[in-house]
Amino acid sequence: MNKLIHKYQGFSITEILVTMVIGLVLMTGIINIFIGSKRTYKMNDELVHFQENGRYIVERMGIELRMAGHAACVDIQERGINFTSAFDDDSIRFYRTPVNGFEGVINPSLPTAASGMNTGKLSPTPISGSDIISIQYASKDIVQMSEDMSTASDAIKVDNSSGKLGVVNNNEILLVADCRDADIFLVGGASENAGIVTIDPQYNLTKPYAKDVDGMWPTVMRFVSNTYFVAPGTSGNALYRRDNINDKTVKLFDGIETMDVLYGVNTGAGTQYMDANTALALMDNVESVRVEFILRSLNKVEIVKASETVKEYIYRPFVATVKLRNRGVI
Repeated sequence: MNKLIHKYQGFSITEILVTMVIGLVLMTGIINIFIGSKRTYKMNDELVHFQENGRYIVERMGIELRMAGHAACVDIQERGINFTSAFDDDSIRFYRTPVNGFEGVINPSLPTAASGMNTGKLSPTPISGSDIISIQYASKDIVQMSEDMSTASDAIKVDNSSGKLGVVNNNEILLVADCRDADIFLVGGASENAGIVTIDPQYNLTKPYAKDVDGMWPTVMRFVSNTYFVAPGTSGNALYRRDNINDKTVKLFDGIETMDVLYGVNTGAGTQYMDANTALALMDNVESVRVEFILRSLNKVEIVKASETVKEYIYRPFVATVKLRNRGVI
């Protein structure tokens, strides 16, 4: 009887080693692809942060800069604009200027509605080397008066059925205008009944406002004064906005390293851009504002430099030039 002989044969050591080397090479490639993809994802995530924040900041400040000086159908700097006795001279000069710039001033004097100019009101303290800009204008949310004033000391009654004026609080600054004159005044008290808001100015206006011969009612709106500045935030520096009327500060975005502001002044021979100190005496001739932000990533990302991988923050500039209303061309 023949015996069946079974010959068992496996892989040789050499074959196993070759297979292991090939597997390691493939695994190394897969790991490198994974690491590269992760690095690219983090980089793209930070770039998206740049784009979103940069565009929003430029758009937000652009809206306010384009409103600078707005006071219904007149301009803040025009002769028809009057400030009641609630304001001191420094506050009037500040509010009457559509844009106020500060270069190298860590805590400039800023106004509050009730007590005039105050020093050191910006909090947190702005960083050194970054500019500060204040923008003044009347809100575009306008309501009309609903009843004539008999004397300059009368209360102002407005139709707020649209709700545009919102709730009126003491010490807010409002503006009433009839396209010939305008008064900026401090609210002493306000009440609402069936959509009609009765507003008591703290001081007499310069005249009684009433419907004109064409049947047009004077308009009433809020006066706005906001200051933008850069100060320490949660992750690096951040952009803040202070409501000068109500003395309230909000943080807009982290990752704003610095803000540089230049003012386009009409010199008679064209527009020349200059810093706030140079333009200080020429603010009445400012036709445009150029704002540059340096944004920094919130997190460090891996960057390959000279075949070496290092973790660093990345920076990107955002620049916008905005023309002020009714002033020249750019």
